[in-house]
Amino acid sequence: MLHFPPHTLSNEYEELRKVVTPLCDKHHVDVVMNGHIHVYLRTCPMKGGKRMDKPSEGTTYITSVAVPGREFK
Repeated sequence: MLHFPPHTLSNEYEELRKVVTPLCDKHHVDVVMNGHIHVYLRTCPMKGGKRMDKPSEGTTYITSVAVPGREFK
């Protein structure tokens, strides 16, 4: 669980992604949950920055922060 997301639509946390993603790949982490940005985002299973076909092959990154009255457009 992290506060800042390693994966976002705008790639604003590139340095975090460079550190976290290899650690998740190395240790076969199933899911990384985080917040900070006020949207819902869920990746496909990923390994080495690439999409994997099965959840067992990579890490799914989930961002979930709900703010009443705000919508992502």
